[in-house]
Amino acid sequence: MKHSTPWYHAIIIALILLCGMQSMAAQVNLAWTAPTENVDNSSLEDLAGFKVYYGLSSATYSESQDVGNVTNATIDNLADDTVHYFSVTAYDAQGTESAFSSEVSALSSSQIAPSVTATHSGSGYRAGDTVTIDAQFSHPEENSLLSLLWRPTLPAGWVLTQASGDGAPEVNSNEIVFGSQFVSSTISFQYVVTVSGQASGDQSLSGAAEYMLSGMTNAATVSADPLALTLSPIHELVIVSAQLGAAPVVGTHTYAYGTEIS
Repeated sequence: MKHSTPWYHAIIIALILLCGMQSMAAQVNLAWTAPTENVDNSSLEDLAGFKVYYGLSSATYSESQDVGNVTNATIDNLADDTVHYFSVTAYDAQGTESAFSSEVSALSSSQIAPSVTATHSGSGYRAGDTVTIDAQFSHPEENSLLSLLWRPTLPAGWVLTQASGDGAPEVNSNEIVFGSQFVSSTISFQYVVTVSGQASGDQSLSGAAEYMLSGMTNAATVSADPLALTLSPIHELVIVSAQLGAAPVVGTHTYAYGTEIS
């Protein structure tokens, strides 16, 4: 299906939960963030709903569901023991449909998958500088981690440059690949991103971990919490002189936009 030129900022989609049904079919619960602005940064006021697309091949979707103006959906009656790929589009009151969101994949199964978590955090950013993101992946101790891949989704013009931490992570194109054995059920690591020199205002990024645990026949994907990690621009204020007892004191003060300096 062909989509019109996007009229809103990108949707971030996440695989929230993968669980089984008692029959030989499975279901996947999805959630995403709704856009609030058009591409020209004007307020988005005519968002009417979302469609979930899915299929058995990446970027090839044979099925779709119009789920209305909500930010989560359960897709059921999926073939058991099969990897499915999911993406979301938004549409306005005139029926104009956006481009596809970022894609997630999941292994549908009639058995409940082991509980895993993925998190990420970061402070503010400076345009044209670098920012470091802290990330963590945890799995049950009784299941050995066989492989791990982290896929960050970055704002336009931001570039993934390097990674470090548990499991010897390395940057490979737009992904972080882990190359050594995992000695703990919690893998902590960092990655560095070069920020676009044109970046301004709040910026959001997301992340997803593709993993394989002992006892699994196919890899599964879990999205990092929070779904949309928001970074605010950081500013520096240099105080060269001040009255006795005044605040802030002489020096360089770093702060996020909109915060009060004391």
